[in-house]
Amino acid sequence: MLVLSGLLTTEHGVRHREPRIPSEVTLVAELLRAGDLPAALQRVLPDDSVFVLDGGTTSVWGALYHEVRTTHSVLSTLGKFGMLGAGVGQALGVKTACPDRPVVCIIGDGAMGCGLAYEALNNAGHTDRNFTVVLNDNDMSIS
Repeated sequence: MLVLSGLLTTEHGVRHREPRIPSEVTLVAELLRAGDLPAALQRVLPDDSVFVLDGGTTSVWGALYHEVRTTHSVLSTLGKFGMLGAGVGQALGVKTACPDRPVVCIIGDGAMGCGLAYEALNNAGHTDRNFTVVLNDNDMSIS
């Protein structure tokens, strides 16, 4: 499953844009604001899901709008903004430690652009561990 969200914020206000969706991607939600994403995912995922919030404003939105329902259900780099791109590898580690729990990594496009995230996706593709990566694509805007 891949969920796309996006919001472009300008100094003159907020405007929505059309998402760039590759043909092989299944769109499972309409365009969401970044702040709506954690709560929207919680409405469709089981309560025992583990959320990995990757760096930057993605961690901030997750901390503000994710409701902790189960112990050990949130891993975040909040407060350590130098950790951009580490979430995909962390999600793989969580899935290894908790193979029976659903794991979802919410990552911003800025963090996804770090080589670390791409390496982790490549590594995950060579394992039998399944987890969800949600890309918050907002044109690398701090929204």
